[in-house]
Amino acid sequence: MGKMSHAQIVASLTAENPKAKLGDLNLYAEAFQQWQEATANIRENGAVCAHPRTGQPMPNPYLAVQTAALKNLKLFARLKTDSLWRVEGEVP
Repeated sequence: MGKMSHAQIVASLTAENPKAKLGDLNLYAEAFQQWQEATANIRENGAVCAHPRTGQPMPNPYLAVQTAALKNLKLFARLKTDSLWRVEGEVP
């Protein structure tokens, strides 16, 4: 499955966590979307890419975005999120 929308992520989380606070689910969904975007960019462009001005190799800036998103996702370790990760095929 491709990139999930914010609404799809929240719906999946709500189904798995019916008593969770909506704010927590929305924050998790935001971080999950950031992780999806960063991971897609890294898969497409690699961990090392060309600097836009100089053309010199440099670390892909999305590595930092991916790392920050994973850090934020781990703040919600109490949430059940298996359905999201099974669909995405990655585990943090």
